[in-house]
Formats: sequence, C-alpha cells, structure tokens
Amino acid sequence: LTCNHTTQPPKLFLGNSTIQITGIYGSSVYIPAMFFNSSLEESGTNTHNISWNAPAKGITIPRYITFFFLGCDFDVDLFDSVRNPIGSCMSRCHGKVLPNQGPCFGVGCCSIILQNDISGFQGTIVRAGNMAAQSDPLHPGIMAFMSIGDHYMENATDLFSSWTNASKIDDTELEVAIMDQPSCKIAQMNKASYAC
Repeated sequence: LTCNHTTQPPKLFLGNSTIQITGIYGSSVYIPAMFFNSSLEESGTNTHNISWNAPAKGITIPRYITFFFLGCDFDVDLFDSVRNPIGSCMSRCHGKVLPNQGPCFGVGCCSIILQNDISGFQGTIVRAGNMAAQSDPLHPGIMAFMSIGDHYMENATDLFSSWTNASKIDDTELEVAIMDQPSCKIAQMNKASYAC
C-alpha cells in the first residue's frame, strides 16, 4: 500500500497503481469494484480476454469474491494466474434484450464464486456459437466485474442499472499481508511507507 500525501486528507492506494483503498478492516482492504468491459462486435472477434495480477506480493483476492458477467449470449471461462481452472458460466437472452431486473442465473447475467484465494486471474469471454449480439443500445457489449455482493445472485437489479450507475455496485475486497517487514508493529513505525 502506498500513501499519497499530496491530498488532504492523504489517500491510500494499492501498490504503485491508481486503485484507491476505500476501507480497511483487519487484513482486508476494500477498493471500488473492478470493471472489465468488452464489446466483442467492435473488436471484430468473438473472443475477449480479461486479466488482473496483484500489483505487489502479499495481495490476494479472497475465496468468497464473486465475478459477475452481464450481457447476452456468451460463455466465460475463468482461470487463476497459472491457468488452473476457477470456473465457468454462460448467459443467454433467448432472442431478447438484456433484462433490467431479476436474479443473476444465466439470463443476461452469470457469475463465478471463487473457491480459493488467488493473486491474479485470466478469463476468456466468447460469443456463444453463431449467435449475433442482440441490438440493445442501453447495454452494448459485455460488462464484467468482481464484487463482495453475493446478494446480487437473488436480485441483480442493481447490476443491470450499473451500466449507467456503477456507484450501486459493492466494493471489492482484497487480502493484504505485509511481506517485507518482520511484524506489523515494526512496519507501523515507518509512517512514510506503512501508515497513512
């Protein structure tokens, strides 16, 4: 974690990235939900790859985080950073446009819950079969993100509205361990590097 002292109050960031920490509880840090948007049609391909690796040693995505994928007619395969399978899901809209409410169970939305802590991931989003994307100007492409909000499984209304208002999505949680200091007490003595 790094501290930006040029702002008042100072702001805490994840490593040397632009990802701001929104909260800390124990060894957990909270950051805004990470979004990975894709328009398979604009890219001219039926496949889109997403990936993320921790910006520093000791940062992991905990095993209960959920990856959500919104859009129509695609398949997702998710792997950890060394290509071990994490899970897969698919979304179909059956010739209709993306719904604006309901559960996240494969109609316009699918999800993958982590079963193990990971330090990074790779994913592939593939347009299903020979299906063409539905014409839906309000929900172009596919939106993917990870969040602690497992309640979206039952009611994905906020997910569907996130196309226009991402502030409705719960933050993402990461686990952080100080890897280059012998103890937290010693690390806290170095206020420039370990306290904000």
